[in-house]
Amino acid sequence: MGSNQQKTNLLVKVFDSLIHCLDEVVSLYDDDFNTGKSFDPELMFCMYHTVQNRVEYIVESLLKLNEIELQFLDNLLVLGLEYFAITPQLEIPDTKRRVDFLVEYTFQEKYSCICVEINGSDYHTGLDNEKRDHERDLELQQQGFEVVYFTGKDVYHRAEECVEFLEKKLMENLK
Repeated sequence: MGSNQQKTNLLVKVFDSLIHCLDEVVSLYDDDFNTGKSFDPELMFCMYHTVQNRVEYIVESLLKLNEIELQFLDNLLVLGLEYFAITPQLEIPDTKRRVDFLVEYTFQEKYSCICVEINGSDYHTGLDNEKRDHERDLELQQQGFEVVYFTGKDVYHRAEECVEFLEKKLMENLK
């Protein structure tokens, strides 16, 4: 597992990103209020609790990340994907599968999401592990998910290229 300092630094980045999102929501409501549009406090309350639940989930998920996954998440946040929705350690509904990260992006009412797997040598070598990974990938693809893979070495040595590749794939997949 990653160091406490790494996790603390990541939490600060995640909270900064969430605060930015909340600021955007508040500014939208300020605009509505200033232009005389109706202000819906119930919707604002719902959005607040959605963000609160997401924060709790991310904090719990960060505790489960290994060293290379922490580094990958840090790279995503540092290198510019902080405004994408990044969900670590996500269990995919209707499956018994967990992905390292689900990265989602919405732009001009179009949506894109990609499952990201970080394949380190500790957990992804050997016939049993390869078979398990292959079964998971088929199940995810059948559910309509695209899966992108990076090796631990890629994340460690070429982090910027990994993030650029992921960002390019997300943009290509906007629907």
